[in-house]
Amino acid sequence: MMLEAIPCSSTLSTRSRPFSAYSNLCSVEEDADVVESQLIDWHTDVEEFNCELEVEIHRESSQPGGLAFRIIGSRTSGIFVSYVDSKSQQASQLQEGDLIKECNGKNLSGITCDQV
Repeated sequence: MMLEAIPCSSTLSTRSRPFSAYSNLCSVEEDADVVESQLIDWHTDVEEFNCELEVEIHRESSQPGGLAFRIIGSRTSGIFVSYVDSKSQQASQLQEGDLIKECNGKNLSGITCDQV
């Protein structure tokens, strides 16, 4: 995972939303075409609410691997934050549904979760 080199400057896309990308991904079957189709619709619907900010994530000594969050996504949908430990310092910077666009200067477009 590219986040191993902590501190990590990551560019995130956040937005006001009544639902998260994670719940949207989980609500569809594992058919990649269905997921991609629903994500395109979702991105179009919230496009006007998008904003980007850069955050620096530090290791959490209390967490295995130092990360207090999980990711979900694919090459076509993008990489999203799926869970953040609410007791962690990372919770003040990340929220479920945030799109992670870059990590340590590397663009994450077209990258799988396993590669991240």
